[in-house]
Amino acid sequence: MPAHIHLQNENIIKLPAADLIEFKNWRARRDEARILMLILSARERQVSRLVAEGQSNNQIGEQLGISPKTVEKHRSNAMKKLNVTGTPGLVRLISDAL
Repeated sequence: MPAHIHLQNENIIKLPAADLIEFKNWRARRDEARILMLILSARERQVSRLVAEGQSNNQIGEQLGISPKTVEKHRSNAMKKLNVTGTPGLVRLISDAL
């Protein structure tokens, strides 16, 4: 039997129970990732988002007017604060937050 979900400013959507569970899990991951993002400085968030977009340290540094070494430091600080290892983990968390 389909379950119903109400979205803000949207019509009621009827979903099969399995899809509803998947949607709720996705929303929980998104909310958790957004909360985690709040512990980052504005610059760490900015750098992390650009990393998630696939930009290199050199590209990010050029865009923000900072050195690639400073970009790497912001990236490293963000990864430590978020307790993720490696760029894929950072990208996954940023993607979940969006």
